Amino acid sequence: MGTLLPALISGVTALVVAFLTSFLSVRRDAKLRRSEEIRSVNMRYLNPLRIALMENYFRLREIRDSVKNEGSCQALLFVQTSDEMPEKPPRWFNDEGAYLASSSYYAACVFSNVSRLRRDIPYLRLTGTDDTVLISKLRRVSLGYLRHLGVFFATQDSIGQTMLHNDRLISYREFCELLADPKELVWLRRLIEYYIATGSGKYLERVDEALHSMDELLEFLDEKVGAGSSLKSTLETEGRSR
Repeated sequence: MGTLLPALISGVTALVVAFLTSFLSVRRDAKLRRSEEIRSVNMRYLNPLRIALMENYFRLREIRDSVKNEGSCQALLFVQTSDEMPEKPPRWFNDEGAYLASSSYYAACVFSNVSRLRRDIPYLRLTGTDDTVLISKLRRVSLGYLRHLGVFFATQDSIGQTMLHNDRLISYREFCELLADPKELVWLRRLIEYYIATGSGKYLERVDEALHSMDELLEFLDEKVGAGSSLKSTLETEGRSR
């Protein structure tokens, strides 16, 4: 009996330790799988917006800086109004009209990703109040395009839907074909006029608001999907080193 009790205690202790080790290992693996699942879902929904925002941010900032330094951005002013665009041959959109058309395209890609995100936000795996914060930041970006009778909320969403074909973003060429069609252009003209007005030096305060809001949203998205890496800072560093 004197040797049996210690052996029994030792056996029970070994079983308890083995059970706890297995339990903690399973729990840790489940936590890691859930964390990876959350990151994967958020990457699928948030990263496309992050990339579209970055392209649009740098283009809009370039335009803003040109207007502030030179009084206008002449690259946007090869037409005086969007109504002239259907008269242009296809090569115009890949020539002198490319800066205006591509600037509008980058913004339309943002509208499309924002529209998709608002539609699918229930599927995101955001913690705490992050979903509310995200919706607020998305709205602030939209406001930067709305001010001074710019691109209305409903129009932004409509443009976003137009940019999708079979759940993919249309190409720049397909976008230009819409601009060349008077029946399609009517739904895009507010966006084109936004950039013509900006190129003429009008309403720069709304451009500054849009840039500030995009900057804040990019910081949020970097935190959620960028694993601590700021895409904006990386691209700015690369730009300075060229």
